[in-house]
Amino acid sequence: MKKFNSKTFREKNYFILYDKDDYIICYFDNYQELSTRLNYRCSDLVYKFNQYGNLISIVIGNKLYKLYTSC
Repeated sequence: MKKFNSKTFREKNYFILYDKDDYIICYFDNYQELSTRLNYRCSDLVYKFNQYGNLISIVIGNKLYKLYTSC
């Protein structure tokens, strides 16, 4: 499994947000775009992705979503 670091994560990764039924909610071209819509620190996301892989669960407004990343 590929390990991410904060620098490349901010510069090169894109993100796809899914609901719990695997429907695409939103696509983010980079971390800067993601950070304006979601309140997650880069280091927290990097840690979760390194621990669980390219697909993690996140909570937004008491709802469960899935966030995918790749570069």
